[in-house]
Amino acid sequence: MGILVMINEKLFLMNLSTKKIIAREFLILAVVLLLSLFAGICIYPYNFYKQNQINAKNDKIHALRKKSDSLSLVYNEKKRVQKIFFNSASLIFGWSESYQDLWKLLGEKYHNGSIPVMYNRVPSSDFVKFLKSEGYDNSEAFEKFLSENLLTKSDSLNYLESEKTDQIIFGVIIESNHIKEKMIDSDEHMKFFAQVLAILFSIAYPIRFFALGVKWSLGIINQKNTDI
Repeated sequence: MGILVMINEKLFLMNLSTKKIIAREFLILAVVLLLSLFAGICIYPYNFYKQNQINAKNDKIHALRKKSDSLSLVYNEKKRVQKIFFNSASLIFGWSESYQDLWKLLGEKYHNGSIPVMYNRVPSSDFVKFLKSEGYDNSEAFEKFLSENLLTKSDSLNYLESEKTDQIIFGVIIESNHIKEKMIDSDEHMKFFAQVLAILFSIAYPIRFFALGVKWSLGIINQKNTDI
């Protein structure tokens, strides 16, 4: 309390010119602090804007993934069934070929009408016995299985479209990551605030005092000598 009284007494005793200088410097300091705080606060709407951009990208990614899954669903399911059938047959026959080779052959037989011939003419063949053990007791049952699981041109085109969609998704993910990199975290926020404060403080005091000193010096130099 006593210190405040002493300060008030000293301020009261100061002349008006000195009081104005102190008031001006205080206002300059207040402006520096307020501008620094304003710059720091501006980070929040900036991050909010960037987060909204990321959310929009995530919504787009979700929609594209749903589209991609829908396009590739039938293709992938048929491929899964083909592999299961091939693995079951391979355990018995020890085939070294790929499942694609087997299904290519089965597709040719299905389309040229050879399946009924295979069942009727060589019913005792090991492959027909295998088919019957799998539940395909006649050619109609096996043809139905093939018709449901042979890949069509539409299946392949849809799968290609799903791959193109996946590439688009990858691009959107990269865009989203770039936006995330531009967001300002708490450490960068404090660093930015400190940098703005330092720049404004340098302008308000050292640089301003230097400029005033140069101006004063030039004024003195240009002043006419009135000494007799």
